[in-house]
Amino acid sequence: MTVLAEVCTPPQVRRVDRYQSILDYPLSKNRDERRAEHKSSKQMFPPIKDGIVVDLPSTSPRKSKSSSGTKSRPSTAMFFEAAKVFHANKGQNKELRQRLMESHMAVLKSGLHSAEGQLKLFKQWTENEHKNFGAKEKAFRFRVFRKHLKEIVEINESQDMYELDANFMAGLTEEEQKQWYGVNITALPAGVEADDSVVLSSGPSSGSKLWREEGKVTPVKNQKSCGSCWTFGGMVAFEGHYAIQTGGLKRFSEQEFLDCTYESPNEKRDGCQGGWYWLAFDMVKRTQHLALESDYPYVARDGTCLSSSKPNGMKAAKMLETVRPRRTANDGSLVQALNEGPVAMAFEIKGGFSYYKSGVLSVQDCGSVPHHAMGVTGYTPEFFEIKNSWGSTWGDGGYVRFDRRIENMCGISNWLAYPKLDKTGDDTDDNVTPTDGGDKTCVDLHTSCGSWADYGFCTQYYVEYMTTNCKKSCGLCGDSQCPDGLVFCNGQCQHEHFCH
Repeated sequence: MTVLAEVCTPPQVRRVDRYQSILDYPLSKNRDERRAEHKSSKQMFPPIKDGIVVDLPSTSPRKSKSSSGTKSRPSTAMFFEAAKVFHANKGQNKELRQRLMESHMAVLKSGLHSAEGQLKLFKQWTENEHKNFGAKEKAFRFRVFRKHLKEIVEINESQDMYELDANFMAGLTEEEQKQWYGVNITALPAGVEADDSVVLSSGPSSGSKLWREEGKVTPVKNQKSCGSCWTFGGMVAFEGHYAIQTGGLKRFSEQEFLDCTYESPNEKRDGCQGGWYWLAFDMVKRTQHLALESDYPYVARDGTCLSSSKPNGMKAAKMLETVRPRRTANDGSLVQALNEGPVAMAFEIKGGFSYYKSGVLSVQDCGSVPHHAMGVTGYTPEFFEIKNSWGSTWGDGGYVRFDRRIENMCGISNWLAYPKLDKTGDDTDDNVTPTDGGDKTCVDLHTSCGSWADYGFCTQYYVEYMTTNCKKSCGLCGDSQCPDGLVFCNGQCQHEHFCH
């Protein structure tokens, strides 16, 4: 996976320390003030070439004095420059990383302190999510949004490991949010964990293994408000193991999992009300059939099983068994399983998970009652990398990182499963590009691209840098055109009359 740090050339950059003070100030001014401040002082900033600072200013950044004599915040553009210095040095400075995270958090906090600020953030949220409410619905959604915004700000201020944001979940009630989950503990047969789990043989437990970087993970998908996360979490594991065994990365059908897993008279149930991924694996073992997504597309509702009328996408492997690793100390079973391929898991939602934006989610005393399922795609010494199914605009490009320092955080190691496949042929005809969004050349190379696009940098001041390194947020992807009736401006798709 290409990241900005690899694009830049660290030896050409001077010491980062001289920019440290730039990041000691939160962002608090509105966009127009930031742009005006930048325009009046942009000659003070160092020149940029190929995404890196090639020289430092000979004078100190401009600072003004308030009536009390304290220093005011430098411009957003100064912060932007320092961010590029940080990434040119491959993100090694943890304090700078924290300052970058705090910038967006400060915007949310400042908006919470006044009714005007809350309304402004709510208006921005409705535009970003393309919502058009009637008067009564709008008032209700604003109250819901304000409640969640307070929660987001409180959690952001209480820790420095990760950042929450007012994403699409911010306007949903708790009951509506649960429709996006989908693990149903009542659907679990009695004794299944004790009877079916296995102890894996030992293997490497240190270092890193990221299957996404090895091209064994399909782009992020969206389950919508059907509680079918168990099909998507299970599919991350199935697609990954199929690609590892056969060499072909395929988008298989979650809809077949949804329609066909709970079909027997004793198990018949609505898969949008939750389920378990290992039962989907068991179904594939019985039928030795799984269609491609293109042949059996997802419709976000449980229907009649149509597998017998769909072409079999498993042309180069057969399903042998479902592996359910038993939990071991220090999440060792999960690490061992990840050495084989991606793994499906379920966990308890805590710590503002629904609003996650970036960083390493770190939640003490989280609990372990499963609410939601996802697919774990790799690990490093610091975190587990996990693919969610709420679309690529949620979280960090559709992904979240769980802290490895907290053993079994939120029950991540309690409900593991993956399919064991046997290769029967070669399948190198990939039907998918293994990058989020489907276009390997059109990605954001910086986690703050979305925020910078909101500042207007896609269209002025830093156009060259943004169009090179923030293509997705700037709307330059071939598969990311705005919906009918909307235009791209100010870093987002919105109605034309909102563009200035």
